[in-house]
Amino acid sequence: VYGEWEAKGIIGDKALWELRKRKAGPLWDRFIEEEGHYHQEGLMPTYFEWFIGNSSEDEGEALVPALRFSDDEQAEIAVRGKVDRIDIGGQRVRIIDYKNSSSEWHYRGLLKKESMGTVNFQIPIYLAAAREYLSPQYTFMSLEGTYYLFRKAKRVKPFVIEDTDPFFEKDLVKRKKLNQQGQENIFNQMALIVRLAKSGDFSICPKDCSFCQYSHVCRFVEVEIKESPEAGD
Repeated sequence: VYGEWEAKGIIGDKALWELRKRKAGPLWDRFIEEEGHYHQEGLMPTYFEWFIGNSSEDEGEALVPALRFSDDEQAEIAVRGKVDRIDIGGQRVRIIDYKNSSSEWHYRGLLKKESMGTVNFQIPIYLAAAREYLSPQYTFMSLEGTYYLFRKAKRVKPFVIEDTDPFFEKDLVKRKKLNQQGQENIFNQMALIVRLAKSGDFSICPKDCSFCQYSHVCRFVEVEIKESPEAGD
């Protein structure tokens, strides 16, 4: 891979490139060691840089079409992306996204069920695409998503959900019923965000400001609200 990048001339400053290569060596060694811990799971790395809906003019050529669905008004929404890695085996599919980070607590939080479709759209969108486009070739009972943190040389405990969970239901009629029942659905949640954006509603209501670089110009003010004791207590 290094040789290919060097041949294409995309390495930048040569001196800095040599330093980066030396620094990356131990990271790759730790990566291989960590991968060995999952050898007995029966999951095989099957797809790498799996493009969803990207044209050949982009970084790479799409392996599958964009993930498309309709909003409440029958308008089509298309989602594109690139999955770093997909492991398959034993009626399971696992999405692995690589992060140059050591913040395990942050990514562990992103993989909680309540984060899916609220602060984390990447993993559920990738799982929805894998479910739609890989199901004709494979049988899945469960869908999993996780992060590999290079600076910590560790995978985060994965988010796991059954293939039959209504969270991934794409049929609009069924989604409307789920919405009426108050059940979460990734396509309903994406449609809501698109609808708000189209209407010009960009209300500031962050769930987590931990890594935001714009706090000094942000109009959002976090306020801690405490209940005051009632009179006579």
